[in-house]
Amino acid sequence: MKTKIFLVLMSTVLLTGIVNPACTTGEQEEQSSEGLPNIEGTYKLVSGKFFDGTTSISPQDLMGLMTFTKTHRSSNFMAIDDKGRVSSVSSIGTYKLTPTEYTETCISRVAHDGIRNQITGYDFTHETGTSPVKIENGRIHFMFPLHDGPSAVFEGDKVTIEGPEYVMNWERVP
Repeated sequence: MKTKIFLVLMSTVLLTGIVNPACTTGEQEEQSSEGLPNIEGTYKLVSGKFFDGTTSISPQDLMGLMTFTKTHRSSNFMAIDDKGRVSSVSSIGTYKLTPTEYTETCISRVAHDGIRNQITGYDFTHETGTSPVKIENGRIHFMFPLHDGPSAVFEGDKVTIEGPEYVMNWERVP
């Protein structure tokens, strides 16, 4: 079962190069002082589940941290399969969030596949993608635009990232 968790989540992370916010204190504000949406902060992966309802993703199976500053994002993930093999993905990029669009540029993304014991991906292309933003009732929702990325909903100190087979729950760290 851990192998299924690992393969689905690693493939999504590899494709999307998901995020990195800077640490702030207190409740996340929906908008900055300039009236723009605000997702700044550092978030820790706390739980997840496959849509088939059979598998929960525990902190022992996958660990993740993502940070958004005003202009940059980074993410680090580590997964351990049922045979103890460790895989990881690290990504760095820039982003711009407006009330109508989320734009992201991948600066770098490196992935190591512990099952095959090899580097499975480097991305230094500086590819840029844009997706629409919806802000409603204190929630900021958008799709990560690169490589058919998952959707993200930021609400207060929580983030929900949903892919085709799973949902992952993140919380802002103090």
